[in-house]
Order: sequence, then C-alpha cells, then structure tokens
Amino acid sequence: MVWGPLVALAVLLCAGGASAQSQGDLDAAREQFRLGNEAYQAERWQEAIQYFERANSIVPNVRLMLYIGQCYLAMDDPFRALEYIRTYANSSEAAYGEVVELLHALEQTQNLALERAQRAVDHAWRLARGGDDRDIASRAISDIRVVPIQIRSTPSGASVFVDDESLGPVGRTPLDTQLFVGVHHIIVRLDHYQPFVQRIAVAPLDGGPVPLVSAVLQRGQAEVDIRVNPITARVTYITDDGQTFNLGQGGFTGTLPAGRGVFLVQHAGQERRIEQAVMGTGDVERFTLNLNPADDIRPTEVQLGTLVVRSNLHHATISVDGAAMGEGIGEYERDLRPGPHTVRVSQEGYQTVTDLVNITSGERLTWVAPTRLEEVGGIPWGGIVTGALGAGAIVTGVVFGVAASDSETQFNDCQLDPACGYDEGDGYRGDAKTNALIADISFGVGAALAVTSVVLFLTAGPKEQASASAGLPFSVAAGPLAGGFGALLRFDSSIFSLQSW
Repeated sequence: MVWGPLVALAVLLCAGGASAQSQGDLDAAREQFRLGNEAYQAERWQEAIQYFERANSIVPNVRLMLYIGQCYLAMDDPFRALEYIRTYANSSEAAYGEVVELLHALEQTQNLALERAQRAVDHAWRLARGGDDRDIASRAISDIRVVPIQIRSTPSGASVFVDDESLGPVGRTPLDTQLFVGVHHIIVRLDHYQPFVQRIAVAPLDGGPVPLVSAVLQRGQAEVDIRVNPITARVTYITDDGQTFNLGQGGFTGTLPAGRGVFLVQHAGQERRIEQAVMGTGDVERFTLNLNPADDIRPTEVQLGTLVVRSNLHHATISVDGAAMGEGIGEYERDLRPGPHTVRVSQEGYQTVTDLVNITSGERLTWVAPTRLEEVGGIPWGGIVTGALGAGAIVTGVVFGVAASDSETQFNDCQLDPACGYDEGDGYRGDAKTNALIADISFGVGAALAVTSVVLFLTAGPKEQASASAGLPFSVAAGPLAGGFGALLRFDSSIFSLQSW
C-alpha cells in the first residue's frame, strides 16, 4: 500500500560525529514540501514535482522519490513513475515492502509495452495506454488515489498533524482535507490539552460516507506550588471553561488543569482577580499571589533557551530534569531556563545514558542521543561458582600439603628411632608422597578454576562487550609437573607460564 505526500518526511540527520543540517535548511525544505503538498491537493502535479525536487535538493530524502513518482502516476506517465518509485524501493527493505505491489504492477505495464513495441518508445507508450494494459495501469493508479476526510476537535482550533509532526500542521480544526489510501496516524494538538492520536485506515469511498475523525481533547494537568500573601487569604481558581476550584487558605500545592484562568484572592472584605496561566510543562510551577498589587514582585524577565534532542532509538525514553520529552525516533524540543540541565536516555533492559547540558538564554542547543544503548549485564554466576570451587580446591591443597609435611617429619624422626615401627618408616614416607600428590593436584585444579573465574568475570556484562571479545583465541592449562606445579595461559600469540616449587 502506498502512502501519499502527507506521510512523514523523515529529515535525514546524521548522529555520532557527523554534521547535522542547519535549522535554516530544515525550515526551507519543510516549506518547499508544504507548498508541494498544497499543489498536489489541488491536482497541480507538475508544480508539486518542482516543489518536491527543491525540497530534496536542500535536504536529500529518498522518500521524496516516492512522492514524485506518485505525481507522475497521477499524470498518467507510469514509465517516469516507475523510475522514481524504483529508486525509493531500492533504498531499504522497509521501503520495498511498502511499494512492492505497485512496483510489480508498474513493471508489468512496462514489460507489456516493451514487448509489443520494440522499435519505438512512443509506440510502446501508446500501447501501454490501450487494451489490457490500461486495466493494469488503472489498478496501479487506483492504489494511490486520495480520499476526502473530515477532522474535528472539541474544543476546535487545534493543530492537525498527519503521521509526522516534524513537517508542521496540515491545518486547524475543523479541517476538511485529503489523504492517500493507506494507514495513517492523525495527531491533534492544542495548547494546554493532552495530544490526541488515532490510527485510521483510509480506504476508497466507493459511494460510502466521508471518514470522520472526532478528537475530544482532555485538558492537561499542571503541578503547582502556590503561595499567598497574606497567609490567611483564601484562593479560588476559575478556568477559562468555567471550572471552579476552591484552593483554601494559606496557598496550595497540588494539581490544577493546565491553561489560562483567574485566581480569586479574598481576605477581610478585600478581593483581587489575578489572571494567570498554568502551563503544564511537567515541572512544578511556583508563584505567589498577592492580595495587594503593591506587593507584587516583578522579577527581571529571563529569556529562555531551547533544547533540541534528536533520537534515533526506537523505544528509548528521552527526559530532561526528570520530565519526559518524548519516546522513540524523532526530534524533541523544550524551552528551558538558562543554566545546567540533565538529559537522560533510558530503556528497560539497557544502561541509562545521562548527560549535563548548559542552556544559554535565547539560544538553541542540539543534543544528539547515542545510536545504541548497551544491554545490562546479569550476575556472573559462572565466575562466582568457579571461584568458590577454586578456593575450595586450594584449601584442600593446603590441608594435604600440611599433612604431607607432617608425614615427612614423622618419617625423618622414625629414621632416628630404631623402635619407630610402621614398617620402619616406609609407611610415613608413602603417606607424605600421597598427600603431596593430592596437594599438587588440588593446587592445580584450584589455579585453573581461579583463572576460569577471572575470565568469566571479565566477559560477563553487556552482550556487545561479550561479542567484541568472542573472537580472541584463549587457552588454559594447569596441573602438577615434574619438579612442582605449573600453569599455562595463552592469548593470541603471547604465552605466559607460571611454575611453583
């Protein structure tokens, strides 16, 4: 199924060291795309092509090839359309899957024309417009036709976005527009209200009613910390839609509906109405309401700065100072007071990335999120178990080493005592050799297990780190040798050997 120009124009931004497009280029490309979309809706196909090509020359975007191809299809020029749509299909597997049916239909149209007109392209084109070929082309073109749609909101005057908010709104409610046949996301936004998002499958009307999207917007919430002067004054809050909230005496800390409203401050027969908007930005809004206007403190206005966060991670959550900015791939903006702010990129099962950014008054700062997050490593049980077993083996070696030393001492004492017995000391000597052998084996096993435990600890953690070291040739050998105990470690071509007593 093919989506039309109202589908997201994903601006290609380079992260991780590559220079990004300037904001002026992005704005210019979006303006050309907007003009092209208007021309398309008015069926001025050639004019739409020119605007789309200009947008692509400013900020290259392969999806514009699809839109230009759709214009040529609408102009009954499937050969030129196939050229552009094929370029889009070759850009990625997702793009190919999106247009595969249309691509095959156009290729079939072209093949039939070329088979019947081998000598002249003009003759081939005339054949492609007649007979059975026209049915194929008609079916291809019908797949991309536009369908009228109505979008309404309560309250009205909300901005309407289709599929991608980076292009800007396509209009304000109440809105009558057109969409291509396919699946779209309708996004309706109004200041101080929660955004409305609805997924809609647009199908040919075939005589049916015009699709209607009705967005009932829910007012957002704002966290406030209000102080009142004098402290004994009573405060009432009245929203712009008539809701009334009695906030009591002494101020108020809690949640209020976002938007414009009036605070009514009353005390000892005096009354003052203060117009004040609560923005609902996610941060706690603190202010003081004074009964006497002379007590108003007019602080110097601070010009805010803008933080722009660009993310290329599908499911990561972007937040600043603990308040969420957005989730997934996209570009998110927030106006902040000058000074340091904490940006965090988090996703369940992955390590969180935190950075401190400094916002300057009146300036825009762009922060690019990392291209990937490292998975959180689990508890290295293998290293713990092998380490414990290695420690046990070494303790066993110490025990039998001490026993061997005692047996050797008893053998030496027996040599000096004719009444010693125990087969004249040979039994003691046999015990000493057996215990020494067991001690050597225990030490060898313990050393091997200790080395294995270290390796398991070093390779435990994120899968990316583990996979990066998986190709290292590594070997371990340990055990009793002639004249003592030995161990061998090998990394690549380097060999390290240890030998004791």
